[in-house]
Amino acid sequence: YAERVGAALRGLPASARVVVEGGLNDEEASDAEIRAGFALLVAGLDGHEALVVGPAAAPSRAPAMVRIDALLARLCARAGLTYLSTYDLRLDYLDDRLHLTEAGHLAFGRAVAAELAR
Repeated sequence: YAERVGAALRGLPASARVVVEGGLNDEEASDAEIRAGFALLVAGLDGHEALVVGPAAAPSRAPAMVRIDALLARLCARAGLTYLSTYDLRLDYLDDRLHLTEAGHLAFGRAVAAELAR
């Protein structure tokens, strides 16, 4: 998260709502590493309202995503950020059981859009 937040926010008004999505590639990251990265993200948000979208349960990585989803939910609650768990979404995956199909991407996007509309 933290590596891109500064460049992504450059030029945005302070009132802009930010959507941050991730976690799927953190399957081997420790909780301490995720907490440290999240702290950098929060600092980099510089007061912007944010929606943090957690990882989907890609079948090839689903066991690790349980831990990451729960950790991100706790970190968001402590930081006062909105968290959207996507772990329970029923999504279509390619044969690699990691990447979404076009229909899977559409369903994922609809879930995020519905949360933003709230």
